Amino acid sequence: MLKLTVMDGGVTKIDMRWVPILRVGDQVLFDVLVVQDPALSRIAAIANASTLNTSTGTGTTIFQGKPLNVPGGYCDQPFQPRHTGG
Repeated sequence: MLKLTVMDGGVTKIDMRWVPILRVGDQVLFDVLVVQDPALSRIAAIANASTLNTSTGTGTTIFQGKPLNVPGGYCDQPFQPRHTGG
């Protein structure tokens, strides 16, 4: 179970994705559930997600702050360079 802060109105809607491997800085995580937490404007990661049988608390924050201040989902590679033409 992941514990998230409840947003105004009493309902917190989250976006979740599972990935087999996730690199966060120098750390490599396996079997990871990546969760958007719009109430705290962050992305959380839960390693070994498919084998856990206890609470994960709030997970590990892997990103926090802008541009997540407006809930609406996330992409898997937000920092990939874009082709500018030419």
